[in-house]
Amino acid sequence: MSLILLFEIVNFRISSAIAQTSALPDSLSETEFGALIQDLSGVGRDFHTDNFTSNESTYLNPLPILRRHDLSRGVYVGVGPEQNFSYIGAIQPTMAFIVDIRRNNMLQHLMYKALFALSDTRAVFLSRLLSKPLYEDLPRINRLFRRTPAWIAGGREASIGELVEYFDSVAPDPDLYDENIKQIKELVKVHGVDNANDMSALEYIYRAFYQRQLDIRYDLLGSDGKQLREAADLRDLLQATTTDGEPASFLANDHIFSYLREMQSRNLIVPVVGDFGGDHALRAIAEYVKAHEATISVFYTSNVESYLIAEGYTRFLRYIANIERFPIDETSVFIRSFANDSDSRMKSHPDRSGNHPFTTLVQPISILLEDKPWDEMRRFDLYRYIVTTGNLK
Repeated sequence: MSLILLFEIVNFRISSAIAQTSALPDSLSETEFGALIQDLSGVGRDFHTDNFTSNESTYLNPLPILRRHDLSRGVYVGVGPEQNFSYIGAIQPTMAFIVDIRRNNMLQHLMYKALFALSDTRAVFLSRLLSKPLYEDLPRINRLFRRTPAWIAGGREASIGELVEYFDSVAPDPDLYDENIKQIKELVKVHGVDNANDMSALEYIYRAFYQRQLDIRYDLLGSDGKQLREAADLRDLLQATTTDGEPASFLANDHIFSYLREMQSRNLIVPVVGDFGGDHALRAIAEYVKAHEATISVFYTSNVESYLIAEGYTRFLRYIANIERFPIDETSVFIRSFANDSDSRMKSHPDRSGNHPFTTLVQPISILLEDKPWDEMRRFDLYRYIVTTGNLK
């Protein structure tokens, strides 16, 4: 073997080692993005309800707390639908992973990704999400509002309230629906997601927004077809405020929307199919973050831990083993949601806000791993301990 060839082999191996422990990517190609979804994802499972929107009306309460911590240099991991965008927009992490046991949740996030790509403004985004026309008939708009809305007439940034008012007053257009779903499918196929079942599921999700519009909400229905738990609709979720009264959803202002659109264009918000108590997705994300010498700064769990504990210690301890693999530091935090009235011995969380059905919390990840309360507590005492210990204010 020549010295030149030997040098090239050694140099290649050194370069490969550096690449495996380099900083998080500034962007991913479409091929890399699709491959990462595949590599990190496990097998999905059915869940008892569709999760088109968040059901946590207090999801913005933690934002003032999160902003007081410097969490932007780390990685965000979350679960569920659109509320993740609001957390990502507030924290502005280097990279984000959204993990959910439902494969449809991954497909819904790819739908959102396509909508970000097709929309240069928040108004266009909502127009495409809801299949409603924008600016097309100013005389009709004038009749609806008895004026031209100021944000249309003056070309200024609309408040989220003005956008909601506008889209509540405009009828959906079936031709726009047909045009949009074709474009969404084509953009999703770029990521290697193109089988017939996924395309059918994608259309099912998009049609739900077309049919239900801003009334769409998380459905938890009893045998009589009525909601078992009150849930905010998309209209209320988009107009939600922090505890300081600040509108801060991901469509609240142009700055947040532009940041998210840029993250999406660089393929740095990665949806993953995974089970928190499983043996693949969270572990694979942990290894990926470690390999890039980064830390997980925020883990939004919603109330998934309550389901894991209810299913038994084995499931919960698998989840803990996954968390123990996370590369974290002293600033890394959980965002958790406690379902008020779901526990007979703690009907309301001590930090409950008004009559909201959920209480949203921020807690250091280190406390759970250091205290190890599962070693001495019964399952349901354990969950109450987890959601009441170390809450940041």
